[in-house]
Formats: sequence, C-alpha cells, structure tokens
Amino acid sequence: MRFDWQRPLGSLCPTRAVLQADVEAGMGRHVFADGGGVRAIVHGAIADDLDGVHVHIEAASVNGETLGTRDLHAPAGQCASLRDAIVLVLTLFVEYADDVEAEPANVLGFGAAGELASTPLPRFAFAVGPALLFEHDRSLQLRVSAAYWPEVEIATARGVGATLQAVSMALRACLRVIAGFGLCAGVESGALIATPLRLRGPARQVRLLGHGVLDARWELELGRIMRADLAAGPLLSFSRPAFSYLRADGERMAVYRPRLTGIIFQLTLIILSP
Repeated sequence: MRFDWQRPLGSLCPTRAVLQADVEAGMGRHVFADGGGVRAIVHGAIADDLDGVHVHIEAASVNGETLGTRDLHAPAGQCASLRDAIVLVLTLFVEYADDVEAEPANVLGFGAAGELASTPLPRFAFAVGPALLFEHDRSLQLRVSAAYWPEVEIATARGVGATLQAVSMALRACLRVIAGFGLCAGVESGALIATPLRLRGPARQVRLLGHGVLDARWELELGRIMRADLAAGPLLSFSRPAFSYLRADGERMAVYRPRLTGIIFQLTLIILSP
C-alpha cells in the first residue's frame, strides 16, 4: 500500500514515517511501499487551524475503486492526540485491501439468460435458456448460453406458409471497460426448424443457423453471489438458410430466409459459485 500524507509545516500531527511504523509494528509485517506493485493507495490530509484539527483519510484501489473514507477531529493544537485513531484507521484500510485482494482471480457462475432478437425468426422473438460464466481477474469473461426460440408462424391470408422455431448456443468473450460496463463479441450457432402449413414436402426441414454478435453490456452485482447484466447490440448472419415447399399446383414456394442483420437484447442472471 502507498501512503500519501499531507502534513502542514510545523503541525503537531505525527509524521508519515511514525504512522507507517506504528501500523507495521501492530500488524507484524511490511505494509507500505513508495514504488510500483502496490494494490491500494491511502491519502491523508490535515487541516489545523483555530477552529480545530480535521484529518481526512481515504483509500482507493489502484484502478480507482473507492475502498473507504474516514474523518477525525480534535481541538486546535491537539493533533498528536489523534495518533492512535489514525493508526487504527490505516490498519482497517490495510485489512480491507487484503480482503479485496483475497477474492479469487477466477470466478465460475451459472444461471439463466433471456434474449429478444429481430432475427433469426421472421419478427422479434423471445428466447430463454441456461447460461455459464467464467471470469478471470475481474476483467475478462467467457460466456456460454443456450436458447430455445418458440414457434413463430409465417403464413399468407389463406394460411399457407410454415411455423419456425430455433435452438441455439452462443459463445461470447467480454472485456470489462470501466466499472460495470463492458464489450462482448462472439458467435451463436444452432438449428432453424420449419414445419409446413398447407404445403407439400418434408414434414420438417432443419437448417444450420449462425451469426456473429457484438454487444455492450452493463453488469450489476446483487450481493456477493449474484449478478444481473443487460446487453444490447447488432448481429450479422453468416448462415442464412432458405426454406421452400411445394404448392398444390406443384410450383415451389419460397417460405422464409433470415435477414442479414438484426439487433439482439439479452438479460442474464448469474449465481456465482462459492
């Protein structure tokens, strides 16, 4: 931990060296460093005037996340009386930073995901399925999700057409950009299934489904073991199967082909493994 201590010239407050020595003596180990490799920074500032002594101490991780703040007060000219209180605050911040650092570098979680997308089905459709999360060092994530897209009907006024449904599995790699916001890119593949309505041909046609996805994601922690995140972004189909059947007169009828581009929204709830 790095300790920055702004002490006015001539102040009766203890020096930085004295405070660091007190903390390290109490904890029985080396705590403070001035160079690189620190994981937290503590900043202390003193205001000592006729109204009294005010000491403000705040701690933050090296990535800017606030770990806590404390304010101490004493009568004018009595800053030396705050020595034990300042040492206690510094010790608590060190222990808290240790707890933050002790969090596992790799995290595994499982849950469920719901999706709303304008393709691969003919119109906006909802899908739901299981989700799996692997996270490394709070910055890089691998997400796997599966989804079932319930039947959607596409037909003429005479009821000629087909019902379409799909199953898919997606793999995304995500990078945390700042706070809970991140960017994800990946692929989704599966099967698109068509069943004819008043048309001749196979009772069911199955075609390969595939598209690339790119989304922005906002993640919210719900306690220590659960997370929720919302994502939105475009998708690009690289497998656009065409479905066709025979009409009663023997002519082939084109039924459906997925659009080239679309948009997808995803809501995921993840429970983290202990």
